[in-house]
Amino acid sequence: MKPLQGQHQAELEKSPLQLLLGDAAVVPPNRGVSIETSRRMHTTICKVLSEHVYDQKLLAPEDNQHHAIINPSPSLVTRQAGILFVPCVHHGNTVLAMEEVKVISELVAELKRCSFQRAPGDIKPLELEDIMILAPTIFG
Repeated sequence: MKPLQGQHQAELEKSPLQLLLGDAAVVPPNRGVSIETSRRMHTTICKVLSEHVYDQKLLAPEDNQHHAIINPSPSLVTRQAGILFVPCVHHGNTVLAMEEVKVISELVAELKRCSFQRAPGDIKPLELEDIMILAPTIFG
């Protein structure tokens, strides 16, 4: 005897946040609190996210425009601020891409030779805990 496949209403496939938001891009005032200021994000990144994700309601303080990566010898890290796309070509990898591991290792090594400027004159060396890598998932 085969088990019966259950049928669920479409609403059960949504996350709690999707149910709360409905069609809205951000939390409506009558349903909760949405933080409208990003204190850490560079103004360039914040603007892109605000336009494409947050209904143009997310802001960064103007002082954040001074945030910059100071790189004494740019190779892979070629921007002082913003989102940096570093391509990595590989084929046939469905679980692990050693090519990506190599590129990420090179990126981290280069970043550890950089400094971070929070404001003019406020500069400190970048450390490992300052670095976050986002890589797309490999779909097989």
